[in-house]
Amino acid sequence: MNPIDIICEGPAKSLLDSKSYWRDKFAGYGLTLSWYSLRSPPKPCYSLTQHFRYLTLHGNAYSITDLDCPAMYLQRQQQHTVDWRTRLDFILLGYEISKTTSGA
Repeated sequence: MNPIDIICEGPAKSLLDSKSYWRDKFAGYGLTLSWYSLRSPPKPCYSLTQHFRYLTLHGNAYSITDLDCPAMYLQRQQQHTVDWRTRLDFILLGYEISKTTSGA
């Protein structure tokens, strides 16, 4: 069987990328459909009312390798290339943090 050559020609710049600006103001009673969790169904681990116009995540003991749902919400990417920026405030509320390592 002979190989089939596929040749594509077009402008050097991608027509898919356009400059746009998006910011979630977290003004509703729940997250919009563009937010999703790693596992379904998601565990209730966020608040939009604890701090006005902020997404507050309440941590849990699950990581992305566990079968349960970690305290993580993701945003669907709309553009081919994107520059993400976020502001993070971390408040430790007296919980014990431990790090486990495996090795010899």
